[in-house]
Amino acid sequence: MKMLRVLFLGILFAISLYATIDDPAQRDALIKIYESTDGDNWTSNASWNDDNKSFCQWDERIECVEIERILPNGQTIHINVVKSLDLMYNNLTGTIPKEIGNLVNLEKLQFSGNNLSGNIPKEIEGMVKLKELCLYNNKLSGVIPKEIGNLGELVSLCLPENNLTGSIPKEIGDLEKLEELNLRENELTGTIPEEIYNLKNLRKLLLLNNKLKGNISKNINSLESLEEFRLSKNKLTGSIPKEIGDLENLEIIELNDNKLAGTIPKEIGDLENLIRLELINNKFTGNIPKEIGNLGSLSNLSLSQNNLTGSIPKEIGNLENISNLDLSYNNLTESIPPKIKNLPKPIHFHIHHNCSLHTDNDSVVSWINDQYPSVPTQQTNYEYIFSTNGNCQNMSPIYYLLMN
Repeated sequence: MKMLRVLFLGILFAISLYATIDDPAQRDALIKIYESTDGDNWTSNASWNDDNKSFCQWDERIECVEIERILPNGQTIHINVVKSLDLMYNNLTGTIPKEIGNLVNLEKLQFSGNNLSGNIPKEIEGMVKLKELCLYNNKLSGVIPKEIGNLGELVSLCLPENNLTGSIPKEIGDLEKLEELNLRENELTGTIPEEIYNLKNLRKLLLLNNKLKGNISKNINSLESLEEFRLSKNKLTGSIPKEIGDLENLEIIELNDNKLAGTIPKEIGDLENLIRLELINNKFTGNIPKEIGNLGSLSNLSLSQNNLTGSIPKEIGNLENISNLDLSYNNLTESIPPKIKNLPKPIHFHIHHNCSLHTDNDSVVSWINDQYPSVPTQQTNYEYIFSTNGNCQNMSPIYYLLMN
């Protein structure tokens, strides 16, 4: 055995003088990926599994890097390892093999847009240098392995449009460098782990189209880099914490189709970079905060299908970049403020199906009629708004007497 070991080391040394060799464990991992995902029927399989070539030459989508490795005898050899593997939209069918964890130098794994099924293997934790993990638009099932929390270099975790179940692992909160967490359009349940709010570098939190429940934590202000907060189409309850107003980088709030209640916090008016505020189909009550008029960058304000009351605040007229304003299907009352005419036009303007919105100002009527039509009949925009009044849920009986 000793003679064989010496001979083997001698051969490796001789090879190292003339060539760079492939890492055998990583070569095996690539072969297992090919075999487990029906590589013969990929859209493009190039020269995969060619014994006469380095795996770096199998496919241009395999990006390699050369590293040095010191042998027990002190000699240095040069080895090819995989840095990036991008097989998106390549008709991969089957499962991700556990051997993928042998790609210990991998920084990017992109398998999106295929037909992969089965679980995400826990052995993925072996890819300790991974920065980008993208498996969206597949048929992956099972739980998100908690071992993902060991990938300390991870910047982007994208697993949307799969069939993943179970809860969001709290261990994801250990990924201090994470900037994007995209788990939308799965079957995830449970609450949002409190540990997620530890991610100070997180820019995008995309959890829409799941079955998540519970409250939005008041510790949301710890997500100091957050730009996109998108949790629509879940089962979230409670209110929007006022601490959301501390997120000075926030551009998108999208909380449609939940069971959120309470009032809309006036602190949202502090978000000077906010572009979209969408709270459609919840149970919000109270007035529309006048502070929303401070949002000079806002282009989309959608508050329809709630239980908002009171008047449209005149400060809405300050929204100089608005292109969509939807306050329909609420309990709004009183006169439409003349400052509404200050809005840029034409815009998508929806204030129909409220309680008793009206105006006696001919110029306001004319302005409303000039906007993008939302009318399914031959009525003018204003006639339609006026004719759909009467949506006065939870109003005092005295109010109905006053209306009449």
